[in-house]
Amino acid sequence: MKGGTHLALGIASGVAALSMQDAELHEGVVVLAAALASLMPDLDEEKSIIYGYTMGKVPLKRRRLLVGGLGALCLLTALMIDSGAFFMAGLFFLAIPFSGHRRFTHSLLALAIVTYFAGAIHPDLKTPVFLGYLSHLLADSLTVLGVPWLWPIPKPFRFAKLKTGGVPDYLIGYATLFFALMAWYRM
Repeated sequence: MKGGTHLALGIASGVAALSMQDAELHEGVVVLAAALASLMPDLDEEKSIIYGYTMGKVPLKRRRLLVGGLGALCLLTALMIDSGAFFMAGLFFLAIPFSGHRRFTHSLLALAIVTYFAGAIHPDLKTPVFLGYLSHLLADSLTVLGVPWLWPIPKPFRFAKLKTGGVPDYLIGYATLFFALMAWYRM
């Protein structure tokens, strides 16, 4: 799926999380967390939306190096302050440069790591981040390439064979965004 569709699904995930929990955090923070989580699996693709917004000025060849460096920094921090959350974040970011597109970041293992880290930051972030990240995996499971849910087992799972960037991709994105915003407005 295209990044815009993932973003729409992330916003919908955030709105769903709002309806599932009484969060201490502001509604916007919950929805933003889910939206960002819905884009995170594409940190393994240098031309993705998340790279464009976070490292738009960084040359393509250096983006993975920067993400890997962030992973090493998180691991170092984990050693210095004895933090399981930083250790997990370090593993996640350090694995990205060594993994191709739709591999590690598109797995249940990555989903678990990111959810764990979000819960360590703030308990109210766990549900929206989980739902946002999961929405990305489910959406990409509708495409021709599928998703290796059980990575490191490389077998991709797919529930349909939609073309990324095709009409169904855009329809899913626009319809999801419309209904999510309507639901959020009615809350």
